[in-house]
Amino acid sequence: MEYFERQNDISLPLWLRIGDQDFTDPAVVIAWITMLFDFNEAKRLSLRTFVEMGTVEPQFIDRVKELIPGIIQQLGDKIPAFAAARGKGPTARRRWVNAWLFFYHLREQCSMNASRPSSGTR
Repeated sequence: MEYFERQNDISLPLWLRIGDQDFTDPAVVIAWITMLFDFNEAKRLSLRTFVEMGTVEPQFIDRVKELIPGIIQQLGDKIPAFAAARGKGPTARRRWVNAWLFFYHLREQCSMNASRPSSGTR
């Protein structure tokens, strides 16, 4: 768990970086997503460790489940679309689910990319 927390201290700011950039510019968003893919590919051995941790460390799964809601909450301070995911009503709940799905799929795609054999190109 200490290893995971150290790695999370490095990667979480990368996930939150879009909040400090011009998130309305598609080129900026593409560059941010590319940076996340590159980072995860460079850390591919950590991914293997995390898969193994998920099978033997019960706290690991609980901690991973906290990551996306935390990202949504923090980005809500800077990006209106994520701020709209706050609240209890059906609109806020729908926006929260959309935000969660966005990060879930992005994380999964980063992981799948990192776990494939390296070919030097995407």
